[in-house]
Amino acid sequence: MVSFTLYEIFSGNEIFGISRIIDSNYYKDGFKSDGFWHGFSPLHIVWTCMMLYMLSHLINFKFVSKGSTKKFASRYVESQRNNKEVIRLTRKFYQKGAIKTGLVYAALNLVIFILYMIDRYSKYKIFGGHSGQIIIIVQMFFYVSDFICIIFFCPFQKWFMHNKCCKTCRIYDWGAIMMQAPMFYIPNFYATTLSLFSLIVFIRWEVSYYRHPERFIEYTNCSLSCKNCDEEWCRIKGKIINTERKENHIL
Repeated sequence: MVSFTLYEIFSGNEIFGISRIIDSNYYKDGFKSDGFWHGFSPLHIVWTCMMLYMLSHLINFKFVSKGSTKKFASRYVESQRNNKEVIRLTRKFYQKGAIKTGLVYAALNLVIFILYMIDRYSKYKIFGGHSGQIIIIVQMFFYVSDFICIIFFCPFQKWFMHNKCCKTCRIYDWGAIMMQAPMFYIPNFYATTLSLFSLIVFIRWEVSYYRHPERFIEYTNCSLSCKNCDEEWCRIKGKIINTERKENHIL
């Protein structure tokens, strides 16, 4: 049985082919080419899973959480509280959290990018010249963290957004671009396709949000209310409700 070990990641003859796929300077028969197309690797499975995951956020599948599909008109059930003032106040509150989240995450990825560039293009090999492998590990960590945030604990929800659950999250579909952020500065097929597809998911979400904000707010979309909820994640994770917001901002 093949195991995934640090030795296999960093050794020159790694069985998972990470270096071959991430390194855009792969040579085959004397010609420079993208390693993605030369030999199978488990990273091909990872790529397929991630692409299917992001595709599911662009199509109105019934099995996908309302947190993502609320952007579609068919998932919208108008509330009697649907008015411009409720939408204005709610958007203003959640926009502050979204901006804070975006800035914090951008700063984190800027640090990762700087470390990557130092290892790859300077004489200071802080990762021993294995920055590509490190980036893949970071990507895998972000991928797993996305599910941890949904099921167990989300720092963005707790510290910045203060939404009651994932279903009402203003930045739910940001998960795609957040998990693929490290891929934006790697010039090969594996990274480029994942980063571009995540950007499409992000743009689709933001365009829908600004054109139809009423679909994203629990006070104006009845399908997002606890009464009409058919998801059980809050039983595991616990409902996070900001009392101050409830008393002073919206209700």
